[in-house]
Amino acid sequence: MNRQTLFACLLAAATLALPACAAPNLLTNPGFEDAAGWLHGWTVERADPAGELYYYHLRAGGGGHGDARPRTGAHALEIYSPNTCLRQSVTLSPGTYRLSTWARNNGDSGGPRLILALGEQQRRVPVLSDRYRRYYADFTVETAGTLQVQLVSTSLGIAVDDLALERLEGEPEPPLPYLFIDLQPSGGERSANVQTYLRGMKQWVDLTISCIDPQRLGVAELEVRVPETVRLSGINEKLLHNWRPFQLSQATVATTRDTDEAGRAITSYRFPCPRFVNGIENPVGFGGFFVEVPSGKRAEFEVRIHDHGRLVSSERFQLVPLQPPARQKTPRLLKTLSYCVQDWKADLQGRLETTPRLFKLMGLNVWSEYQITRLNAKAEPTAEEQVMARAAREFGVREFWPNFSELLSGANGQIMDWGTSPQAEEDPDQYLVRADGSVDKSHFNMRYAANMGKAWVETALKAHQRTITRPRDLGLPYRHSGFITDALEGLYFSYDPATLADFARQKGIDPAEATVANVNGKYRMEWISYNNALYARVAANLAAALREVDPSLKVINTASPFGPIGSYELPRREQMEWARTYDYTMPQWYSLRYFGSLYSDTIELGTREKLYGRGNGYADVIPLLCNSMGTCTEDLSCIRFKVFDLISASPHVKGIGYYIGTNAFADARWMVGISRVHTLLADVEEYYAQGTRRDRLARFVKLPGGIKKIEGMDDEGRQTTLTPKVETACRVHTLRKGGRLALITLISHCNQRVGEKGRLRLDLKALGATPGKAVLFNHLTGKTLPLRPEITVDTNATGSLALLEVRSATVK
Repeated sequence: MNRQTLFACLLAAATLALPACAAPNLLTNPGFEDAAGWLHGWTVERADPAGELYYYHLRAGGGGHGDARPRTGAHALEIYSPNTCLRQSVTLSPGTYRLSTWARNNGDSGGPRLILALGEQQRRVPVLSDRYRRYYADFTVETAGTLQVQLVSTSLGIAVDDLALERLEGEPEPPLPYLFIDLQPSGGERSANVQTYLRGMKQWVDLTISCIDPQRLGVAELEVRVPETVRLSGINEKLLHNWRPFQLSQATVATTRDTDEAGRAITSYRFPCPRFVNGIENPVGFGGFFVEVPSGKRAEFEVRIHDHGRLVSSERFQLVPLQPPARQKTPRLLKTLSYCVQDWKADLQGRLETTPRLFKLMGLNVWSEYQITRLNAKAEPTAEEQVMARAAREFGVREFWPNFSELLSGANGQIMDWGTSPQAEEDPDQYLVRADGSVDKSHFNMRYAANMGKAWVETALKAHQRTITRPRDLGLPYRHSGFITDALEGLYFSYDPATLADFARQKGIDPAEATVANVNGKYRMEWISYNNALYARVAANLAAALREVDPSLKVINTASPFGPIGSYELPRREQMEWARTYDYTMPQWYSLRYFGSLYSDTIELGTREKLYGRGNGYADVIPLLCNSMGTCTEDLSCIRFKVFDLISASPHVKGIGYYIGTNAFADARWMVGISRVHTLLADVEEYYAQGTRRDRLARFVKLPGGIKKIEGMDDEGRQTTLTPKVETACRVHTLRKGGRLALITLISHCNQRVGEKGRLRLDLKALGATPGKAVLFNHLTGKTLPLRPEITVDTNATGSLALLEVRSATVK
């Protein structure tokens, strides 16, 4: 009996006493194959009236935002816009029914959720994998009638196919899987259970478990089975104990020797599955373990889930070796920041061994860690601080910029404990009051913080100051050279009497006019402007407090490109008032696989209007890109495209950041890829950081008929067959240093992954370049080309990007 047959038998033997699913399928056109039309019988609409509706017809050639194809047949559906519903009406008699669908993630990085609903009943399930899986929910109908069957995607990019609604009755059947095991991040090859690792190094394996049927969940156990060729370490027993099911008094790891189906020796690690600490509808990412493969060859391991004393789920993972980059450089002039480096769930010894080394390998130079502010009252270095100390001491990391998302919370010690003594007496002036009159005692209002209210200064502000001085106070071998606040992303409106009275006084209106209705009505723009000014003062107070303990500190805000959420109707210069006291703004540009021009257009707008740049009196820019929110991982060619698009767009862009940095360390292929991107950036960064922009020295000319029609999305995100609109920007930076003359950056913007072929015409005289003495070096292909006044370039062949350097023939 082979392994697949054995496992099928085990699952069949594990049958729980559940009703059977029996034909017929009660849905019309359940697989989108109806001759009357692929959506015949279905309606797709927004579940809420706000926002645009986007959905896509998936066929053998694709058609959506990811790489999903139909599971069976010729047609499937991608639901793309959030809160979008697929529905049809069914007439049912009383009984129990199972609604199911095969679904997969198709490009969302934040952990997409799918709601299965029948009438008013619903169940929410996480859809993490790029593999189609069958998701289901059972519902009881009490009264005969017509009900709506609905699938609602609450996020971006879920592909669905082969739906079913079946009445449950009769004898039991082998149950559908209800517990799923995934790597995190889980997209791409990782959905096929491929875990890459770097030869000669430990690899962190991050696992998540999800449950789609809470009624069937017992006290489950995980079992990790590794062969003798694999070394496993770092299972976090403390976390497993703290997150153990409530039915257990303790959680331990049982290690035993066993053999697999082929008689090979294996080691089994068995422990309770952590409870779903964020709710049963959310996966539990309890961490995982480190693996080593001393041989440097392919290997594998297996993870099983046992529940009710039976084997209920199993996944076999392939360990695929990669060679560390043969050539690696870290940029010196531009920042490469990893936002939230460490996974606190990984054991300390494993982190000490791997994280600093991998940080260096990836060409990162700014280490940003979360939670330091929350933990800065501890008397001894935390695990995170011990790892950072090793990174500074042994790997030369010099820039550490902690980040934190709280600043106005903790007014009464709730939500945020700032590590200070409770207030002696209550100050009602400090609290935030909502528009409905309810008092939020867990948050300070902006006016109170803008006026340096005592309780805010003694708690939040002093805690932030301690964050900066903590490495020195503990004698650690590094300093916090910057601080990122992501607590100021929006305006915090408070309708407390003192704030309304202050608004009336500043705007010169009758205090009796300063009502909730009026400030949100006829005085709305004045009210937004007033709160934006409070916001700028709060931001300035934080910056001043941090610089008080370290005058050289860099202060960074993750506000939107120009101002906080809630201020967008104001003139941009007014929105940006806060940026006068900050070193960097860090706009969060997280769209995956985006090759459009919105981000660089925004940077160029801010540059033209002189709203960016310390020389203009405002903050410089470090865009924050998404490497992974935990599900999909950003495509590396798109990361490379965005890095060079944004950095080449303006001298005020001083680097790039990646969120969530933790997820990069779980994927060796991504680590190798980003190392290559940063090595490339290090090769040419002098042009961007020290060069002069002279675009007139080169011109890109389109070639007619060079782009074929494709099936994709137009500018409005609608699916169609089209010739993509591609606009190629030609940016020239001159240097004239050490035989390096000019760098030409070609960026082909399109809402598809599509470049174009064209002619690049060079002004050789203005470039100071003589054919024969100077050459054209292609940084993406590594080839040296003869220098001519006109050459053919095809950005479609190199990821919508070209990097061409005019340099002396003697430069190597």
